Amino acid sequence: MLIRFRLRSAPEGKFRAAIFIDGKELQEGYLSAPDELQSSFKQWQEAYLGLEDVALRLTPRSKRRQFSRGEIRNFSESFKKSFDQWLQGDEKWRKAREKLLVELHKKSEDEIHIFLDTEESNLRRFPWQDWEFFEEYCPNAEVTVYESTDICKAIPSSDRVKVLVVVGNNEGIEEGVKKDLEAIKELENQKRGVFKVLEQPTRHDLLTELRSKSYQIFIFTGHSGSNDGKDIGWIELSQTDQLQIDDLKLTLREAIKGGLQLCIFNSCDGLGLAKQLSKLLLPVAIVMREPVPDDVAAKFLRVFLEKYSGGQSFFKSFREARCHLEGFQHQYPGVCWLPTVCTGILEEPPTWWNLITPIELKPPQRKSFWKHPLFRVGVGSAAIIIGLVLIYKVVRIERNQQSPINHNSELLSLGDKNLTPESALNNQPNCINNIEQKNQGIQQFKQQKFPAAAESFESFVESCLSDPEARIYFNNAKAAIQGNSIQIAVSVPLVENLVGEAQEMLRGVAQVQDEVNQNGGINGRPLQVMIANDDTSENMVLLDKAEFVALKLTQDYDKILGVIGHYSSDATQKAGKLYNQGNLVVISPTSTATRNLVQFTDNVFRTPPTDQVAAQKLVNYMIEQNDYQAAIAYQSKSEYSKSLRQTFIEQVGQTDVVHECNLSEPFFQASDCVEQAFDKGADILALFPSSQLSDVTEIIVLQNFRLPNSGLPLLAGDAIYGRKILDGAVGQAVNGMVVAVPWHQDSKNLTDSSKTFLKKAQELWGTQNVNWRTASSYDATMALVEGLKELGNNPTRKGLKRVLSKSNFSVQGGNRNGRI
Repeated sequence: MLIRFRLRSAPEGKFRAAIFIDGKELQEGYLSAPDELQSSFKQWQEAYLGLEDVALRLTPRSKRRQFSRGEIRNFSESFKKSFDQWLQGDEKWRKAREKLLVELHKKSEDEIHIFLDTEESNLRRFPWQDWEFFEEYCPNAEVTVYESTDICKAIPSSDRVKVLVVVGNNEGIEEGVKKDLEAIKELENQKRGVFKVLEQPTRHDLLTELRSKSYQIFIFTGHSGSNDGKDIGWIELSQTDQLQIDDLKLTLREAIKGGLQLCIFNSCDGLGLAKQLSKLLLPVAIVMREPVPDDVAAKFLRVFLEKYSGGQSFFKSFREARCHLEGFQHQYPGVCWLPTVCTGILEEPPTWWNLITPIELKPPQRKSFWKHPLFRVGVGSAAIIIGLVLIYKVVRIERNQQSPINHNSELLSLGDKNLTPESALNNQPNCINNIEQKNQGIQQFKQQKFPAAAESFESFVESCLSDPEARIYFNNAKAAIQGNSIQIAVSVPLVENLVGEAQEMLRGVAQVQDEVNQNGGINGRPLQVMIANDDTSENMVLLDKAEFVALKLTQDYDKILGVIGHYSSDATQKAGKLYNQGNLVVISPTSTATRNLVQFTDNVFRTPPTDQVAAQKLVNYMIEQNDYQAAIAYQSKSEYSKSLRQTFIEQVGQTDVVHECNLSEPFFQASDCVEQAFDKGADILALFPSSQLSDVTEIIVLQNFRLPNSGLPLLAGDAIYGRKILDGAVGQAVNGMVVAVPWHQDSKNLTDSSKTFLKKAQELWGTQNVNWRTASSYDATMALVEGLKELGNNPTRKGLKRVLSKSNFSVQGGNRNGRI
């Protein structure tokens, strides 16, 4: 949902205020003249600027009255009360807010983006995100300063995000600038993009660099400022050279046409800079409203770049970075108000990867994914897996055929990149202590020194058994030495919050590759596996990573004959449409949404059972325990969650669901959820969130445990079944939880083939615990391999699809029934 607040001057110093939702005007009202409000803001501002660490950022230096931090805090609180009072407005404005509240409830599932549209520089300086209305009803939204322009989106010409970093005059703030550069160096080491640093350049050097290269991001750190009207800004390249935006407007226009989309001024008082840049049609800028202390500026930049380059949406990254400043509030009262987004587009800014992806897709309706059978955490077990590959159909995706595709190989690797976050190796000293062997192997693979790479990877996997990426690279290096390989790909979400699930999937694929190549390959040809990182964010505006990976594999890698993935049904469905255009089959080992909710193209296959089976197992368990009334905690923004919720309600009956909590609601409270479920007489609490909301799930579990008798019995789907919840901070609060999973290693009904798979997996990965995602990924990869074997010496994409689509196709797998 796009909310625009438009404020225009009116007689007697008042403001005519209107609210627009998705371009449609709701209501117009009036706000009084903000004279007293501006005086209150000025009082806080003067006191804040007198802080010693803040004054260091001011040029020229001036003597200011010193206030205690307690006084400054009182000024900030006084201003906020005045701000909230001012925004009460007249009767028409109050009706406008009531209408907005109704729309927010109607569209509670939507992500909210708020834009402030005003020409008044003083109003732009106010901390609109702290308005009590926003705090209560839109707590996760950020307020963006909007400057109406006719933005023309450039077509980038790069395959990696390029960032130009300019260090200007840093007299007195050397330590803060040093921290900025350290954060940028970390991103460079992680291969997040291409970074160029210019330290106190001359005007000629800066203009030459901007003209000669196509940068997507410009970062300035050093001293800067704006005039009193906040419509003219400048940066200080050195102690003797102050540069206004007008001094380089021709060069900036060319840079923007060439792909420059984001400017970050991690410096003081930048609203004037943003105002001028908007006139040059720059899509987005981040500035500081006031002078900012060194440690605050460094912290903001580090967190924002880390989150943004890691795949999070722009606004989510910005909000998290701003929230990290709360730790400085005691020292610098009001400091969280400083970071500001200024834009000329009424839409979500592009993600990091979209900065180099000019393709625009019509956003498809998000559909779901989910799962099945029963595992009692910390007690007993019983689990089954249905060995039936499911086939679905869907409409074609609409794509702008005129837009060229710019490719980014940073998401895909046969062995030349480390795609796994370092956090995956935490608490594994054998892996951390020998990581240089893996890094050395990656460099040797990149240089096509395959024998040396194989030796390095082998040395690493012998000391670090648990890393599936390294084992796949080891096998790929050996296959490259042999030559004439067959290639498939596996696409998983290799990001912080899902890296455990991604590794579980990779282990199943790596185990098949190990077994196949040790037994002569596929019709005498070794198997190589390309790994793709498809982190799929709900907040992507243009082309998300799953679709990007699909386009890359279908159009740039003809040797890829099949794909294992994706993790979610949403990602599998969206990517499947593009795979279909390239005649590339994809088998998902973890997508479980029911057919009536999610449709797939006929080149998409799946190995696990659907949510309907999982729901039936959970309901049967309820009945066995004489529990008949349920409360449900679900996530309306996750099709996976909605799928399991719907099938569960169908099985248990709507009348037996006494309470529901929607985790996607902006004002969701875990304590209210569990207390109301308890008060309404629920016998059990069913937890149906996606893996991405594991933090919220932990809070619900802990809040439930605080109820009388340790709370309600818990039921859950397989997204809960992972280290984040079971081995996390919730501890004994999950004891007795019953989880529906497609397969479990302690099942009494494992076939001989499933036992053989389990034993090999335990030996290969050096662990007694093998997850259902590993078993299902093993099965999916075995299906691809057997299909390729049937095609003989000349396998093709179309041929593989034809073989897998046969009604009598099956293969021996690692699941309970033994056949896929």
